[in-house]
Amino acid sequence: GIAYRLNLEGERVLDGRRGQRLEIAAQDESRVTLPMVVRYDDLARALRTLRRQESPSYELQADFEFGAPIVGTLVVPVSQKGRVSLDRLAGRLGRIVGR
Repeated sequence: GIAYRLNLEGERVLDGRRGQRLEIAAQDESRVTLPMVVRYDDLARALRTLRRQESPSYELQADFEFGAPIVGTLVVPVSQKGRVSLDRLAGRLGRIVGR
């Protein structure tokens, strides 16, 4: 499974968890659809923060769970930080909402 959280300027925007088993072969790639929870209060707080930023910082945190023989479930935490331009962010959000 996978658990994840996205923060913009230190404010939580969304989080979620996918408990379903997923198999991706070695040296392969696959598109994964993730359910998410967006809380109105979190989104409103993040939008107020974004008004003051041209390139807000983001942090994506995820915990990947892998079933391994003998040792059982292994949890691998992953974190990515950076900045994103508001134009790029708005374009991506527009594509998501427009679906």
